[in-house]
Formats: sequence, C-alpha cells, structure tokens
Amino acid sequence: MLKGGKATLTLSGLTEAAIATVTYNGETLKPTAAGVYEFTATASGEVTVTVTYAYIASGTYTYASWLYSDGDTVSVKEKQSGALGTAGEGKFSIPLTPGTHTIVLTSARFADAETEVTIEDENVTIDTALEFTTMKFESGQAVGAYEFTADNQAVYFGGISVADFVVTADYTWLDGETSSGFAMKIGNEQYRIFAFDNGGKVKLCVRKGTDFWDNRNDLDYATDLDWNPGGAKPWTYTMKIVYNQGVMYVGIGDKYVKITADRAYTLPLASNGKGNISGAEFLNTAEKRIGFVAFGHEHNGSKVSVSNISFSINASEAAAEIEAALAE
Repeated sequence: MLKGGKATLTLSGLTEAAIATVTYNGETLKPTAAGVYEFTATASGEVTVTVTYAYIASGTYTYASWLYSDGDTVSVKEKQSGALGTAGEGKFSIPLTPGTHTIVLTSARFADAETEVTIEDENVTIDTALEFTTMKFESGQAVGAYEFTADNQAVYFGGISVADFVVTADYTWLDGETSSGFAMKIGNEQYRIFAFDNGGKVKLCVRKGTDFWDNRNDLDYATDLDWNPGGAKPWTYTMKIVYNQGVMYVGIGDKYVKITADRAYTLPLASNGKGNISGAEFLNTAEKRIGFVAFGHEHNGSKVSVSNISFSINASEAAAEIEAALAE
C-alpha cells in the first residue's frame, strides 16, 4: 500500500466474547463498525491484531413514555476503548474484560444513555434498564435551549422523519425580521415558518430555500393571531404547530389558525430564484424532517434562540381539540 492510502481491515469468525485489539504504527485503532477498522497508511509498519476472550455484559433499554421511539436504531460501545457490542429490540450485549467499564448506548434520535459495570470472572446481567429520556439534534447535542450563532442556521431533530406531528417551542423575535422560526425539510427542500408583525396581528411567513435573500421565495398568510401584545423587545412567545393529514394548525397565545392548501396567501417575493411557492407543496402528507432556524441571529446584544421544545406524533388528537376550539 502506498503511503497516504486508506486501508480497511475486516475481522471475521470472532465469537461474541472475543475482543480484538488492533494497533498500527503504535496506535490503537477504534472500530468503525463491528470487526471493521479503517486507517490511513502514514508510515511503514505492521498491523497487529490481538484477540482476548472476555465476558459478556448484557442488559435492556427503554424509552421515556413521551418519546417517539418507533423505528429508532441503537448501538452499544465501551466508552474508553470504543469496543462494540450488539443492540436492538430493547436489548444489548457487549464483550468486556475484567475491570470497571462504562457502557454507552447511542440512539439515532436521543441523547446517550450510560451505565457503569464491573466485570470479574463471569458474565454479567445489568438489572436496571437504561432509559433514553432526551431528544437530540443531528449534531448530537441534546434538545434544549438553543442559541443560534449564524444567520440562516438550521438545526434538525436527529433520526426523525414523519408526516404528521406536534411541535411546541418558545421562539424569540428581536427586531424587524430577526427571529427564530420553525424549519422542516421535505425531500431536499427546506421550508421555514416565521411569525412577523402585520399591523398588530401575526403574519405567518413561509420561506422556501436557505439563502438570506437571493434564491428564496416567501409565502405570507394573514391571521387574526395577536402580535406582541405588550410591545416587548426582545419578545419571547410560544408557538404550537400541528401538521395533520396535509393541514397545518398554528397557535400563538390562546388562538389558533388553520392553514389548508387552498387558503389565500400573498407572494411578496414572486419568482425570486426558487420559483413561486404554493401551499400545496408543503401542506401534504409527505414525510418531513423537523427543526428550527434563525433569520438573522442577533440584535443589540441579544441572540435569537429557541427553548422549551416538545415534540409528539399525536397530531390527530391535537387537531381534533383545535377544531373543537375553532368551532366555538
């Protein structure tokens, strides 16, 4: 192999209790998948494989009741060595040598769950189930208060793509159109939903595209939702968005508005690089990735942020409650 080339070493035939230690040029390699090691040939040298037969630590994992876990994928590793085990369907197992170890379960959607286990001279069953309790963004950061650091920055929930959902969060408006907003992706297209002032009422602005100005298009819905009643700046407000069977409901304060594909709208940025946006293209039953976005990110020393985030897939129940409220 030429210097600078990339190499992949795959080990096969190992039992579950076998732990392989692979070294190259004096460095211990961590597996990228079970039995797979990748490295770049930076110098002449040997690859050494040492196999130690160990004991099995096994256990179970669960999800907090408010989390959407259907279709989630989980992996397990030992924290220090990176040694991998197997996980799925609420169970995990991993080979470990005698000593004290930290076991880490990593989910596609939720922040890691960890536990410590001591191995002596036999297999160990961990009695208490590990529980996933917190959603995470694609970056791995646990979902919580998030302060944006760049214009048009978007963050999406990790591993979640659904057609119908309920998302509630506290958003901040700083000035003009400098604000946090809701973001979603349908296929490769991003849509952003902001609440802006429209003469004391809320204008819902749906933006297609990711650019700050060029190559984006806006669609505006007039509503009777109240805008910033106290005149605060910055203003933090709670907005609830419900998508159910191609219909979007938006609530701010104690009022809701229903947005359907045929609801009237205006196009303040007609044909501005992305082609005109229509309600039908984002009010549908396609699966959507879900997150948050900033338009601008700071003003007069304040930062755009989003906080108190909640998510569920109980859209039909939420839509029924809103419909009943709208009918009163």
